[in-house]
Amino acid sequence: MIVYVQDSLTKRGKTSWRISYHAVFPDLSTGETEWKTLTGCASKQDAKVKAATYLAQLILAHGSPASPSRIGRGGALPTVGALHSTAVGNLRITRSIEESTYRCYAGCTKRMGWLADMPADEVTASDVSLLVSQLGELYAPSTVAATLKEVKRAFNYAIGEGLTDRNPAALVKPPKQTDGAPQSLSDDEKMRLLFIAGHLVGVLPVAVYLALATGMRKGEVCGLRWSAIDFEEGFIDVVCAIGLGDDGKCRGKNPKSPASFRRLPMEPGLAPVLRRRKDEQMRQCEKAGAEFSEDFYVLGGIDGSFLLPSTLHTLFVGLADAFGIAGGKCRFHWLRHTFATSLIAGGVDVRTVAAWLGHVDPGFTLRTYAHKNESALLASLDVVSSGVRVPDDYAAMFSKGMLLSSRRPQSRRRKQAASQMRNCENAKGRIIAFEDIGKSRASDGIPAQPKGV
Repeated sequence: MIVYVQDSLTKRGKTSWRISYHAVFPDLSTGETEWKTLTGCASKQDAKVKAATYLAQLILAHGSPASPSRIGRGGALPTVGALHSTAVGNLRITRSIEESTYRCYAGCTKRMGWLADMPADEVTASDVSLLVSQLGELYAPSTVAATLKEVKRAFNYAIGEGLTDRNPAALVKPPKQTDGAPQSLSDDEKMRLLFIAGHLVGVLPVAVYLALATGMRKGEVCGLRWSAIDFEEGFIDVVCAIGLGDDGKCRGKNPKSPASFRRLPMEPGLAPVLRRRKDEQMRQCEKAGAEFSEDFYVLGGIDGSFLLPSTLHTLFVGLADAFGIAGGKCRFHWLRHTFATSLIAGGVDVRTVAAWLGHVDPGFTLRTYAHKNESALLASLDVVSSGVRVPDDYAAMFSKGMLLSSRRPQSRRRKQAASQMRNCENAKGRIIAFEDIGKSRASDGIPAQPKGV
């Protein structure tokens, strides 16, 4: 899709303004600067609205098959769909988001349906609520929530550009979602998967062990080269990932974020797995009469090619289905969740877990992975028990403490309580029923129960 970006807006007369802009093509190449004079502008705000409308018309006319009639009538704001396309297009141009993320955001425009065709200044909160209700009958709550988020993005973009001062979607709540805890394997399922992988050959067992021992993302596993592995020091440098390029094809690129560039210690059992894979590639090179290179991808071929993340996903899904891992529903990304969940359950601090995973915000790590875990609950029983267990010698300590805890004159109730505790101590461990204490209190002239009970 072609996106048109505004460069400047200059006043040229009493009611005319001049806009300069350029086109940005799908391959991120840019066109030459063009100009357009906007007339009949009573103010700069009016000029901004007309400029945004004009660019949106260009996007719809040249960037998508939609009709320009979707643009607002008589100087109205652009449509919600046009605003959203421009907003996410700018994110893509500035490389604020990955290409795959851009495609996901752009796909939400289609789900906006009739709302995408409405001029933004005509949309009300009731319209947005109606869309959410209609989408709820067709999609999962998470999908509806994602679409609502993109509607809000479109209006926030318009507010940022000074086109409007309201967001009718701001107070619309997304549908209630079930527990969003990530899917992970139980300890038994993880051991079974490792056992099965230990009896397989090829790239799949290497990928499984890498994910469970490092928490690396699928694209990072596919993008790992031998030059990034330090066997002597025992470290793995995560500096490359395989992902979608601007042309929609997979290629090597930087990891997801600056925090994703990380140096991970190598788990002792991982080194032999990687050495066997390296020996295998060396044998393949020797057989083919080729020279082995440290720039080869660990999961790739001896021609320098890499394993596609989609291919790794397909291979793993087949393995999980064949051996019934998690009922055959396990996906490769679950291994990253399993790694993180195991660290959290083992008491590793959140910042360290975030460093392992390459997260920018440790708070995200905590919100995502510190969820209910049965094994962690069972492991915490000792702490719970220590909090409710009364020491054997506590009876004498308590009785003495009540008598000496205060030098102020004791009330009748405190004197009665101290008397009852001395009776308990003299009873030498005999269990005294609460009713007996009540009778004793009544015999001393103290009501067995407070009035009104």
